[in-house]
Amino acid sequence: MYEHPVYIEYLRAYNRLYGRIRRKTLPVNTPLMDQLKELRDEYYKKYDETPAEFQLDVIVELKDKIYELLGVT
Repeated sequence: MYEHPVYIEYLRAYNRLYGRIRRKTLPVNTPLMDQLKELRDEYYKKYDETPAEFQLDVIVELKDKIYELLGVT
């Protein structure tokens, strides 16, 4: 599980979001954590159902969604 590409991207986003919370640039009760978890669950399923040659595209799509969610340019 810890080597799953979706989990790795989720963990990067989680750490970025948690850092913002610790620096107090985001409130503790931000809905972004829940949205990030929902996105992770959605892409676990999508990644596992996708043929191997297209799985990289799913990861790129996940990264784009995460960046959009977190407001990263």
